[in-house]
Amino acid sequence: DVPRFTLVPGPDQFFSNGGELLKALKAWSDAKGRLVHIHSSEEPGTTKWFRETYGMTPVEYADSIGFLGPRTVVAHQVNCTEHDLELLAERQVKVVHNPLANTILSSGMPPIPEMIEKGITVAISTDGSGSAGIVRFQRTLTIPKGVKGGEYPYQIWSL
Repeated sequence: DVPRFTLVPGPDQFFSNGGELLKALKAWSDAKGRLVHIHSSEEPGTTKWFRETYGMTPVEYADSIGFLGPRTVVAHQVNCTEHDLELLAERQVKVVHNPLANTILSSGMPPIPEMIEKGITVAISTDGSGSAGIVRFQRTLTIPKGVKGGEYPYQIWSL
């Protein structure tokens, strides 16, 4: 009784969708028991825009409209605050780390060790067609340690 596919709403980013649409997608995913995926805090300009427009970070905005929860999956989280990390952990949000895409964008790397310490589930991905493909995915697996150093790639793989 395993379905051949599962529909997962993926509304791009918080800034490119209205709050009412995001609330409706989250309500639908909750009602169906499905994940909902969105890009968040992908680069500093986005966070700057949110602070200027709403007086809060993208994560704080998402929380204010009820978008965060255990079935919410956010990609990137490059420039998040300590408060953002606390919200992600409290709401049991999953984070998808895209090291190759972040390197291509020169947007920085998210605080993966801190996320893991706070109990946030972290996955690794290629982000999309610009950094996808099996060769690029294999390369993606080697980037985190080279960029930040430390043991966190091992921590991700062992989850």
